[in-house]
Amino acid sequence: MPVNVIKEDTEQTPAPQTEQSAADLLRSTRNPFFKWISEKYFFANVSLLFLLSNFVAITALVYIARERFFYDWDLSLYQELTIRLVDKLRQSPSAAFELLQQSMGWDYNLIFTLPLVPFVFLFGENRASFIDSLAIVYLVPFLITVGLVARRLINGPPRLVFWSAVLITLLTPVVWGPTLRGYPDTGAALLIILALWVYLLDRRLKHWWQIPVIGFLIGLSILFRRHFIYSGTAFFVSALLYNLTELRSFSRQNFLEPGKKLLAQYFRLGLVGVVTLITLLVLGNLFVNNLLKNNFGALYSSYEHPWSEVVGWFGWQYGLLGIGLAILGYGLAVYFKLLKTGSGFVILFGLVEMVQWIFLVTQLGIHYTLHFSLLLVMGLVLVGWTVWLKAGKGFARAGGLAGLAIFLIINFVMGLTPLGFHRDSLTPTFLASATAPLKDSNYDRVAQLVSYLREKAKPEDKIYLVASSFLMNSSRLKNAEATLFANDTHLDVLVTPDVDSRDSYPLTNLIEAQYVVVFDPFQYHLSIKEQGLVKVSYDMFTQNWGFAQDFVLLPDNFSFIADGNTIVAKIYKRTRPSSLQTVVSTLNTIQTVYTPRLPGGQKLWIAAEPVFKPVSYWLTDTSTNLLTILGSNGVTLSSHLLFVRTPPGQKWRISGSLQIFKPECKAVKLNFLVLDGLGQEVQKQTLLEQRTGSPIPFSIDLSIRTPDSRVVVEVADTGDGQTFDYCPVQLSVNSN
Repeated sequence: MPVNVIKEDTEQTPAPQTEQSAADLLRSTRNPFFKWISEKYFFANVSLLFLLSNFVAITALVYIARERFFYDWDLSLYQELTIRLVDKLRQSPSAAFELLQQSMGWDYNLIFTLPLVPFVFLFGENRASFIDSLAIVYLVPFLITVGLVARRLINGPPRLVFWSAVLITLLTPVVWGPTLRGYPDTGAALLIILALWVYLLDRRLKHWWQIPVIGFLIGLSILFRRHFIYSGTAFFVSALLYNLTELRSFSRQNFLEPGKKLLAQYFRLGLVGVVTLITLLVLGNLFVNNLLKNNFGALYSSYEHPWSEVVGWFGWQYGLLGIGLAILGYGLAVYFKLLKTGSGFVILFGLVEMVQWIFLVTQLGIHYTLHFSLLLVMGLVLVGWTVWLKAGKGFARAGGLAGLAIFLIINFVMGLTPLGFHRDSLTPTFLASATAPLKDSNYDRVAQLVSYLREKAKPEDKIYLVASSFLMNSSRLKNAEATLFANDTHLDVLVTPDVDSRDSYPLTNLIEAQYVVVFDPFQYHLSIKEQGLVKVSYDMFTQNWGFAQDFVLLPDNFSFIADGNTIVAKIYKRTRPSSLQTVVSTLNTIQTVYTPRLPGGQKLWIAAEPVFKPVSYWLTDTSTNLLTILGSNGVTLSSHLLFVRTPPGQKWRISGSLQIFKPECKAVKLNFLVLDGLGQEVQKQTLLEQRTGSPIPFSIDLSIRTPDSRVVVEVADTGDGQTFDYCPVQLSVNSN
C-alpha cells in the first residue's frame, strides 16, 4: 500500500524509544553534539569510539604497508601540499599563514591541511603518517556523523541506530577509498553531512543558531574541495522542493496560512544562502575570484564522459548487490513506516546529487563517490532495521541479519584487498570494485630509469617526459626520484601538459628541455582526442620532425610491461637550440593538425627561447596580457615571445604599454616581427623606448597576409652596449 513518508513535524510516527523534540533538544542542558553520550551508556560509547578509531587507524596502516608504488598526480598532490605548509610552519607561523592565504587563489587550497599538521609534526612526513592522519581526522568523524543522521531518520532505538549506521558505513569499502588514495575530500563530505544533520534537528529553522551554522558548514565544504559546490546546490534545491509539501493542506485550510509558512521557510533558507556566500567571501575571496574568472567546466571538459559510462562506473564502485539492497531498504522502510519526518529531504538530496553528477558533471573519480555514499549506506542500514523490527524473533530475523552481515564482511574484504574485482570495463559487478593496495609491477624498472637519468643529466638540465598514463607520467617520474633518493634529488622534470581542455602547448617546455624521454607506443589515460598535446610530442620524435632533429637518440633504452605489452622508454639528448623558424613551423602543425581549438590553459605568448638564454617571463593575467621580462647574470636582455593567435586580415593592431623599472635599464627596443608559416620574416617594425618611470603607451599596425602567419615580439639589445644584472620590464599588450 502506498505510504507518504513526508509528514509534518507534528504528525511524526512515534518511535519505539522516545526522543526529545528539536526545540527540547536545543534547550537541553546537554549539548546536542554529545547527546549520544548519555550517563547511562557513557563508558560503552567511549569504549566503542576508542575501538572504532583504533580499527580505522590500524586498518589504514596495514593497508599502506602493503603498497609498493610511486604516487603521482592527485595521489601525491595533497600530501605534498601538507608537507609544504608544515615546512613553512617550521620557518615561522607568519610564513605558514601567508602561504595559506595565497593558496586560496590556487586550484587546490591548503584549508584541508590545517587539522593534519599536528600529525605530520609528530609522526613525520611519510605516506603512512599522512594517510593515517586523514583517517583519524576526517574518516572517523565522517562515520560518526552518518550515525547522527541515521538517528534522525530511522524509527528505532537511537543508540543502536547510531552504532549500526556507523558499523555499516565502516564496512562499506567505497567510503574508505578516497582516504586510502590520499584524498582529503572526506572532510568536505563530513561538513555537508553535518549541515544536513543540523537542518534535520528542525527543518523549519526556527532556532537562530541553525542558520549561521548550516551556512558556514556548506560554505566551508565548498572552500575545502571545489566540487562540493554541487552538494551545496543539492542542499538548497532539495530544501526548496521538499518544503513545497507545506502547501499540501491547502484543500483543508485557508491557502494563505501554508503559503505564509512556506514564504517564511524560504526566507530562512535564503538567509542560509547569505551566510554561505559570506563564508566564501570572508574566508575565500581569492577562491571566489578564481571561481568567477575561470570556466572550470570548459577547463575540465576533457574529463567528461557519457552519462551511461558514468552510471556504469559508479555502479562498478558500489556493486550491483549493494545498490540493490539499498533500494530494497528504502522500499521496505516506506512500506513499514520506519522513516521519520525529514527522511524524504535526505533521500531527495541524494537523488539531486545523483542527477547532477550523471547529467551535468559527468566526471569519474574515487573521491566523487562521497556525493552518493550517504544515500547508499542509509539504504543498507534500513535493510538491517527492517529485518530487526519486522521479521519477527525467529529464523527469519536471524537469517536476514546474518545474510546482511556476511554480505558486508565479504564486500569489505573484497573491496580493500587484491581478492576483489579489477577490470577496465565499466560494467558493474555484484560486489564493490577493489580499491586494493597499490602495487607497481614496474617499480624496479622505474627505479632503473631514474638512476640512469641521474647519471646522465646535470642538476641544471631539464627533462621532458612524453607519456601521460598510469604507467608513466611526469608526476610519477619526479616522485619516484623523491621516494628513492629522499633529500638527494636533482632531476628537473618539467610538467607535461596532459589534457587539451586544461593545459597549454608543450612547446615552451620542449624548447627548454635538454633531455626528452619518449615512451613507445604512445601512453595516454583519456581518449587520444583529448590528449592531443601529448600525442603531438610523441609524433614529433617518433616521426623525426624538424624539432626532433635538434636532439640525438641515445643508445640506451628501458622496457616496461603493461597489460602484457612491452613499452620502451627512449631517451633523446639535445644537441643544438631550436631556431625560431623551427618553433614557428612546429606551432603551425600543432594548431592545424592536433589542437585546432586553443588549449584551455594556453596563455597569449610562447617563449621561443632555448634553455640557456638568461631570460624568463611570466604572463600574470590572461585578461590584461601582462608580461614581466627579466634579464639576469649581466647578459644583455634579449627574448623572442611568440604570439599564439594571429587572425588573418588586412591590418592587425597591437597596442599596450611598456614599463621599465630600474635606473640601470635606460632603454628597451621592441621589434614586432611577422613571420610566414615557415618562420621567415616578412615584416618588421621597431619601437625604441627610453625609461621614464611610468608606463609608456604604444600602438603598432601589422599586415597579416596568411592564416599561418605568426607575430613575434623581440625584446632586443638597444645597441648601446648596456647590460643589466636584473632588468624587469612589464609589457601589457592588447590586440584588435
